[in-house]
Amino acid sequence: MLFILVVLVLFCVSTVGDLLGAVLRREGSSHGVFVPLLSMFFLWRKKTDLKAIRVGYGAIPGLALVAAGFLALFLSKTYGSFYAECFSLIVVLAGSITVFFGTGVLREVWFPIFFLVFMIPVPKEIYGVMADWVRAGTIETSANVLRLVGVPFSRQGLMIHLPNTVLAINIACSGMRYLLSYFVFGMAYSYLYRESMGQRILVVALTIPISLLASTLRLTVIVLLTYHVGAHMAEYRPHVITSWLVFVSVLVFFVGGDRWLTRKRAV
Repeated sequence: MLFILVVLVLFCVSTVGDLLGAVLRREGSSHGVFVPLLSMFFLWRKKTDLKAIRVGYGAIPGLALVAAGFLALFLSKTYGSFYAECFSLIVVLAGSITVFFGTGVLREVWFPIFFLVFMIPVPKEIYGVMADWVRAGTIETSANVLRLVGVPFSRQGLMIHLPNTVLAINIACSGMRYLLSYFVFGMAYSYLYRESMGQRILVVALTIPISLLASTLRLTVIVLLTYHVGAHMAEYRPHVITSWLVFVSVLVFFVGGDRWLTRKRAV
C-alpha cells in the first residue's frame, strides 16, 4: 500500500499538492484533513479479512482502471478541471490496488478508497448556493427561538440587531461546515455501525437535520451570550470556542444516544 501511495505521489504530485492546499485553505473544507485518516482506520479494521484473501494480480482490469485514471488526469489538466483531477487520482489508486493485489482485495477495500472522495472540496459555486440555503434556514429558526426566550432584537436580512451590538451572519457562519462535517462523519459512522444499506442511508440522511439543529443552536447560543455577557462574545476566539463546543456536544449527544439505544435493543 505504501508503494502504491509513493507511485501516486510521484506521478500526480502537482494534483496531490493542489488538493492538500485546497483542503487547508478553502472555506468549509477543513474536514478533509480527517478523511485520509479515517480511510486508513477503515483499512486497519479490515486487516484480518484482508489476510484471509488470496492475493493475486489483476493486471487486465487494474491496468484498464489505471489507464482510464491517467487519461482523465491528462484531460482534466489540459482543460483545467481541478475536481476531475482529484477524482482521477482515486481511480488510479483503485486500479493500482487491483494490479498489485487483485480484484478480491479491491472488493474488500472499496469503501475506504471511495471515502477519499469526501476529501475533495465542494466546488465554490455549489458551496455558495448551499451556504445561502443553510444560512437562511439557520437565521430564521434561530430568530424564532430568540423570540420564544424573550431576547429583544430586530432582523434585517443577514443582520441581527441587538441592543448592545449588531451581528452579521456571513458565509463562514452559515452552518455549511457543520453540514459537511456531520455528513462525512455520518458516512463513517454508518459504515462502522450499520449493516444494511437502508440503515446506512437513514443515518447519513439524518445528518442533514442534525447539522441544521446544531447550526441553529450555535447561532442562538452566540446571540444569547452576546446579549447577556457582552459584545466581545461575538468576537473571533469566543465565537470559535462556542462553535466547537456546540459541534462536539451535539455529536456526542447523538452518537451516545444511538449507542445506548443499540445496547438496549440488544438486551
